[in-house]
Amino acid sequence: MSKCTYKSPCRWFVLLIMLLMAAQSGASAESSSITGVVVDQNGRPVPNANIAIPSLNKVVASDSEGRFVLRNIPLNTFLIEVSHVGYATATLEINPTEDLNQELRIILNERAIKGEGIVVTGSPTPTDPMKSPQDIQILGGEKLLANETAALGKTLERLPGISNISTGPQAGKPVIRGLSGNRVRVMKDGVPMEHYQFSFRHQPVLNLAQAERVEVVQGAASILYGSDALGGAANVITKSLPSGGSENQYLKGSIKGQYFSNNQEWSSGLELEGAAEVLGYRAGFTTREADNFSTPDESTYSETSTPSDPKFTGELPYTNF
Repeated sequence: MSKCTYKSPCRWFVLLIMLLMAAQSGASAESSSITGVVVDQNGRPVPNANIAIPSLNKVVASDSEGRFVLRNIPLNTFLIEVSHVGYATATLEINPTEDLNQELRIILNERAIKGEGIVVTGSPTPTDPMKSPQDIQILGGEKLLANETAALGKTLERLPGISNISTGPQAGKPVIRGLSGNRVRVMKDGVPMEHYQFSFRHQPVLNLAQAERVEVVQGAASILYGSDALGGAANVITKSLPSGGSENQYLKGSIKGQYFSNNQEWSSGLELEGAAEVLGYRAGFTTREADNFSTPDESTYSETSTPSDPKFTGELPYTNF
């Protein structure tokens, strides 16, 4: 084993470590801690206030009682900045040598928060109304798949501000802003379906299994689609044909099904699509069948003569399809 001599490197290494330890102990002796509390004008504590010493890059936060501790502060005079949202920033000069045994009490004055201005820009020239922002709700993807029914109104009634007028399990029309019938326009890929507005009992020639999404326009913007859209407009957008793209060609399919226990309703669908370079194709088959639906066995109007009682209860005939 080698020994440390006066000229050996290990001796100088030991001396360097001792000098560093001495310097650290001297530095710690020349530092102190400062405690304080942050309060408002009424003397109530201000929690989560930021207490910063910019010259030392030190930042602490006050606790739930407004108290804070600044540790390892050199014995020099420096500035402290105290800030909090809703209060004016307070700046004070302290000297740890004089304030070593004192608790600082910092008072913050309340200040109104001024937000940034909102700039509304108008166009001095006419613009295309169809390119202006509209109040549109969209039902698509998994939500459309989960809420799909035989009636368009029943499917859309889960959206805010939309209800359903139903005259059976398969005939239902949307009610938008309290209006329906000839005041709500129903479209398929932007083409109005005029026969849809004849009667509440008319079932539209719409198969939501073909739809990619349904867009519902509410508010004043709906009048852009004609006077028949005073209440709103519902546009059923069908799926676009696939394209090969970078895959050149592909083929895929999907199977889906639904079941409703009240009327033993079954719905099933099969879809197959593919593409080969610029040629795209899609084929689908959907079937839906249901028995009569049932209601709780309660007293009817004919039995009680009470206007609020239902006219029919139990299994309702001729509601199957």
